[in-house]
Amino acid sequence: MARQLSECLDAACDSSMPRRKPSRRGSPCYWWNDQIAQLRKACLRARRCSQRARRRPDFEDRLEDLRAAKRALKRAIKASKSSCFRQICEEADVNPWGTAYKVVTKTIRGQDSLRVTCPILLRSIVETLFPQHAEQDVSFASRLEPWQPISVDEVKSATKRIGDRKAPGPDGIPNKALKLAISTRPEFLTGHGGFRKYLHKYRHEDSPECPTCPSASEDPEHVLYYCTRYRGRAGVVPPPESLMAFMLATEDNWSSTSQLIIGIQRDLRRCERERRERSDA
Repeated sequence: MARQLSECLDAACDSSMPRRKPSRRGSPCYWWNDQIAQLRKACLRARRCSQRARRRPDFEDRLEDLRAAKRALKRAIKASKSSCFRQICEEADVNPWGTAYKVVTKTIRGQDSLRVTCPILLRSIVETLFPQHAEQDVSFASRLEPWQPISVDEVKSATKRIGDRKAPGPDGIPNKALKLAISTRPEFLTGHGGFRKYLHKYRHEDSPECPTCPSASEDPEHVLYYCTRYRGRAGVVPPPESLMAFMLATEDNWSSTSQLIIGIQRDLRRCERERRERSDA
């Protein structure tokens, strides 16, 4: 029953919505136009009339009409080819990959090229197309230009181009809050400033490790959450994934967190100045 129902549905669909058959007719020639199409129809009509007029008194007249139609069609094709060829030559100077390229590639596509069997000629062709060169250092790192560090001003300039009403990223932080945080303390969010990991990156410090936590790099997350120097200060700060939501909840949360970050930044700057003074002394 189900099979019969499926066959009936297929037959109904085939009758009401016939499957489209791919057309075998390609694109017309570059010299084809409406005038040639009309003359071709007239030529075919004259040929059918002449074929039907065989063994009739007017056969010679119909045959002469066919000859005249053929001559008119040939003249139109010749004139169109000549005109289009001039246009293609002018176009080739401007667009070498246009109609001229398509016409040439379509012509030579079906031709079989002769195979080269002479070993001397084959060797000469291969050596010309694939010459041997001495080995060179082509490593990617050797061709790189010195990388310029991203400054805080560039981060602020990029932040200004973010729309306030645009959708936030995967962290869910609103763009307006992100712009406010970056404009307030950009160093803590971008990693710039007195962090030893950042200073070591640009060879201002010998090591990126924290002075009190030797096994960890001194970056914003480590300083705020894990460093023993500031663990007492950062006791009220929530985890990183909910830090922005905590700051946006109330004005007191924003003020207390901002003051905490400002104090840590000042202490890091002070430590950096002391290390530089000791190294200069």
